[in-house]
Amino acid sequence: MKVSFFIGIMLLFSNSIYCQSWRDSLFLARDYYKQGDYQNALKIYNSITNTSPTGVDLSEEIGQTAYKSDSMNMAKNSYDSRLRHTTNRNDKARIYHNIGNINMKQNNYKEAIESYKNALRNNPYDEETRYNLSEAIRKLDKSKNDNKNKDQNENNNQNKDQKNKSNNKNDDSSKNKNDDPSNKKDDPNSRNNPSKNAGNEPDRSVERLLDQLNKKEAETKKKMGKKQNSGGITKSGKDW
Repeated sequence: MKVSFFIGIMLLFSNSIYCQSWRDSLFLARDYYKQGDYQNALKIYNSITNTSPTGVDLSEEIGQTAYKSDSMNMAKNSYDSRLRHTTNRNDKARIYHNIGNINMKQNNYKEAIESYKNALRNNPYDEETRYNLSEAIRKLDKSKNDNKNKDQNENNNQNKDQKNKSNNKNDDSSKNKNDDPSNKKDDPNSRNNPSKNAGNEPDRSVERLLDQLNKKEAETKKKMGKKQNSGGITKSGKDW
């Protein structure tokens, strides 16, 4: 009997020490949070979360701390866990609101809109959530317009590049055509312009003209020789 009583006292004492240690760690994590040291606060929360006493749920505190330390995925998981374990509409509204804020920070505007809507379904009178919802809608519209303008600019640049390539191709074709000797017209005033008869037989017209002149000169000399032999008297009787 004394042994069992002694063991019970020891277990109660050890549990008391454990609870005191766990509580001290929780207070330390909260102190770090108040001081803005969210990284150290989050480390302590993570170290004690699996050893929490029965009925103690730290998921929302962890979610807030993770959000402050920019650990968005951890924050979202913590809030989702809290949602699964609560039926209170005000708690749901608050948690959905915070999940909406996480989605906004990640530029997930569609998801943020749905989260804020769920928050308002649980608390239709929350003006802060209503304002955040309008901001999410505005940023989603702006994002769509920005993407549309970006696509238009990319299409315009592509069309411009294609047009420039086409113009360059036409310029190269025109340049090659102009550089082709077979496409150039004969310039009669050009000293370097090749004759149309280039590559054919040489022109014989000059030689033929010289032959004709030589023949006429020979005939003239022959006639003059006959006149001298006849005494210089012409058929007309005139003295030349």
